[in-house]
Amino acid sequence: MGRNNDFCKFKNEIKVSEKVKEKGYELIEPFNYINCSSVLHLRCSNNHCIYEWHPTYHDFITHNTNCRLCFFDRLSVLKTNPKLESEEKVNKKIKEKGYELTQPFIYESGDSRIYLKCCQNHDDYFWDVSYNNLINQNRGCKKCMYISLSKQFRKSQEIVEKEINDKCLEKKYTLIAPFNYVNGSTRIHLKCNKHVNYIWTPTYDNFIYGNQGCNECKNEFLSKLKTLSQEEAEENITLKCNENDYIFKPFIYNGVQTKITLKCSNPDHVEWHPTYDSVIHSGSGCPDCGRKII
Repeated sequence: MGRNNDFCKFKNEIKVSEKVKEKGYELIEPFNYINCSSVLHLRCSNNHCIYEWHPTYHDFITHNTNCRLCFFDRLSVLKTNPKLESEEKVNKKIKEKGYELTQPFIYESGDSRIYLKCCQNHDDYFWDVSYNNLINQNRGCKKCMYISLSKQFRKSQEIVEKEINDKCLEKKYTLIAPFNYVNGSTRIHLKCNKHVNYIWTPTYDNFIYGNQGCNECKNEFLSKLKTLSQEEAEENITLKCNENDYIFKPFIYNGVQTKITLKCSNPDHVEWHPTYDSVIHSGSGCPDCGRKII
């Protein structure tokens, strides 16, 4: 325990020493770290003044309690030179984000372009952004954004395996090879239990959300649909339209590729012309409403 305390004391005193050197200050008295409330005795000798103050370790390291005279001097300079303030904001932002300027930045207006390179493990990514978008809208590296989103929304291996196993059980398929889930483009190897010689490798997204199943089963199903009577086809379309508040125009059924003219209940929305198969099985809904048929 004592050894850990000694290491913590040494580490925090080094932090103070490095920050004092970085800021151009002096320690008037040797600093002895006991806890976060330990007091430093500092003097600033930057350019103009000999200013002394006594911040705590916590205030100096965490809250950047610095020389007041330097602060007010800097503030007066920035007030008389807003261009300099804007350029400093850019330098601070790119340092915080881990970017680099690929061209010198000169502020003229909020639309001034800033040419950047990202140094976060993909330093081949270059882009330019306006001052307003970088500083006020926080627009940054797209690659970093995509990586962050994929980590935030990526499903766990356990959840994905359960989804696939549940769907295989429902569709009577078999997962025939283990897989390592990375994203929606991950391939899975499947076999149909009915057509045992049929094997296919859909992506996770296509299988779970696109219902990409056994082609042999699909062909059998489509061949049955071709034998539907006009009355049965109209009955199926009527049922879908009633469920979704659509109306359809009279049609002559001639197989699953028969075009059906539909209109939703909103008078401002246009008609659309999906196939019978799309209406019944793929949920082709009103393009203006932007939803699928239930």
